[in-house]
Amino acid sequence: MMASTFQGPANMLAMLLFCLSFMSLQWQIQGSTYEAQGRAGGKRTIALLDSLAILDTHSIFFAGLAARGHKLTYALATSPRVTLFEYGQPLYDNMVYFAPTTTVFTAPGLEGSQTLADFVAQGGNLIMAADVDMSDLTREIASEFGVDFDKKRTVVMDHFSHAPALDLKGLHTNVVSSNLIENEKILGPVAGRKGGAAPVVFRGVGHIVDPENILAVPILSGMSSTYSAAPLKEIPAPSLASARLTNAGTTLGLISGVQGRNNARATISGSLDFFSDAYFQHRLDTTGQLAGNELVALEMSKWAFGERGILRASNVTHHRADGSNPEHLLATKEKPDLPFSLFPDPELNRQSLVYRIKDDIIYSLVIEEYDADRGGWVPYQASDVQLEFVMLDPHIRTFLECVPETGRFWKLFKVPDNYGIFKFRILYRRPGLSVLAVNTQVSVRPFHHDEYERFIFSAFPYYASAFSMMAGFLVFGVALLYSKPQKGDREGKSLKKE
Repeated sequence: MMASTFQGPANMLAMLLFCLSFMSLQWQIQGSTYEAQGRAGGKRTIALLDSLAILDTHSIFFAGLAARGHKLTYALATSPRVTLFEYGQPLYDNMVYFAPTTTVFTAPGLEGSQTLADFVAQGGNLIMAADVDMSDLTREIASEFGVDFDKKRTVVMDHFSHAPALDLKGLHTNVVSSNLIENEKILGPVAGRKGGAAPVVFRGVGHIVDPENILAVPILSGMSSTYSAAPLKEIPAPSLASARLTNAGTTLGLISGVQGRNNARATISGSLDFFSDAYFQHRLDTTGQLAGNELVALEMSKWAFGERGILRASNVTHHRADGSNPEHLLATKEKPDLPFSLFPDPELNRQSLVYRIKDDIIYSLVIEEYDADRGGWVPYQASDVQLEFVMLDPHIRTFLECVPETGRFWKLFKVPDNYGIFKFRILYRRPGLSVLAVNTQVSVRPFHHDEYERFIFSAFPYYASAFSMMAGFLVFGVALLYSKPQKGDREGKSLKKE
């Protein structure tokens, strides 16, 4: 009865120990570490709004998201029922923050600007729109991502490139800009001035981003005649003399994108009207064609929500050029005198792979890019992917060869004449693409005593000098020992003695 009682727990304990040991072994065998690679964007999207009227004024934008399969959830930013996290995990993959005038969050667990920063830090994507009358909370949220909006009561103006039909007060605050980023990973076919989109209309606040911020990219900037200022009064013909200039020219940011170190993305616009139906349907006065707001906004949202420009790596392999696999650091040996442990050999990783100095190695991996418009994961093609063989510092840095049909990248190189713990390291960072970081650790050993060359060609002069010295000494010794003195020499020596 007792045996049957404890049979179940004993089996469960044995199974648990086996699973833990297997997991430990799998961890040891796993040689490659994917420290950073992209994740295809999800479709769970929440829209936080200032008022539900935005659903009517911005219906085309939300309809475009729904047409791509996004499951939209609408909520007021001031609602006490808003929940972004459950058990420490985000409930949504993406967020549209169209609540520039919201001053405070009332829902439990939402703590000011840090809430949206935490959402992005846990892998969520964000599209955020500000406005001329934005609150301090909106400014704080933008500053969490390194975007600094211009001072209060400032607005973007342009007296040469504007939309008069939308500019009811004559301040030329509805500026027209075609200064889009020339990056197809971010804007797809509408990227750049030569893209398929017409100039866009923008009414809002400008911003600046630290030029040394490698995580941020300007998506839409002002024209050379665009500036940001606070008009002192309404006048029929504004000029620079009637305003206080704070930011101007092509360095004036209108829309910027930020990609975090976890590859989550935040897109920040200084204009809520940029996404409105009125601006989507506005026809430019100069050409009569529709403004490019709709095309740019929807293409930009594909990048912002991880539907484009996501990289991942797989099938990382390395072996000798002759096809043989590297050695293991130590052979498995039974040690019956050691106590039982879930972590066998904690001091040593017996699965560590070892190459020899001056071995010829082939390293390869498969890199894929996610593009929803092309059906999902497709082979990535590039000629600038670099491989580094690193021990503290890179000993080898070389470009990988690409097979376009499969997305396979490979390289044949010789192990340097230095031994220690090395890493195959790939750190691929390009604007518009998710960061790809892959590390694979191996060991490099010196030659064994029986692997060195018997004779080295460059040492032949030293060999010759050594053998010639031995031969000379032998000849001298033989001559000294076996040569007889002449008769005259003996008589001379005897006379001296007398």
